Amino acid sequence: MSTSSIKVTSDQAIERAKKLLSEVPGGVETAMMRSINRAARAGKTQAVKEVRARYTVKAGDVRQTLTTSKATHAKLEAEIVSRGPMLGLAAYKHSPKTDSTGANRKRVRVSVKREGGMKPLGQAFVWQGKIMQRVGKKRLPIEKKLGPSIPSIIGNPEVVEAIEERTEEMIVKRLDHEVNRILKV
Repeated sequence: MSTSSIKVTSDQAIERAKKLLSEVPGGVETAMMRSINRAARAGKTQAVKEVRARYTVKAGDVRQTLTTSKATHAKLEAEIVSRGPMLGLAAYKHSPKTDSTGANRKRVRVSVKREGGMKPLGQAFVWQGKIMQRVGKKRLPIEKKLGPSIPSIIGNPEVVEAIEERTEEMIVKRLDHEVNRILKV
C-alpha cells in the first residue's frame, strides 16, 4: 500500500486578504478556508489530468485513491492524499481484453505509459480479466502481473509540481473572489 500527499497553502495571498478584511471579524479565516478548499478540489482534478496525460490508467481508478482533508477556521491547510495498492496490469491499456488461454492463445501486450506503445509480455496470459504469468515450467503456481501504484505515480516530482502550481493559482484567484464576497462588492 503506497501513500502520497500534497499540502495546499499560500502565504502571499493571506497578507493581501488580511489587509482588506481587517475590519471584518473572522473574515480572513473564512475567505482563506473557502479558497483553500476550492484549490484542493482543483488540485485533485489536476492530479487526475496529470496522471492520465502520462499513464494509460482510467480516471476513475485515479479518483478512487484520492482523498482531501479540508481546511477549517482553526487549520488553514488542506491536504490531498493518494492511498492505494499496486494495480494489476489489466488496469492499464492491454491487448487482448478477453481470455487468452487454451486454443485461442494470443500474445499479451501492455502499455503502462502513454509514450512508447504496447510492449509484449513474454509468457503472460489473460485469465478472468487479469494478466497472469506462470512461475517456472509447471502449470502452477501462477502470479498476477502488477504495475505501478497510483500514489507512486502522483508522487512523481513533475506531477507534484503541476498540482502545486494549479492549487497556488486557484488560491489566489478564489481568494480575491471570497474577499469580494465577504465585503459584498
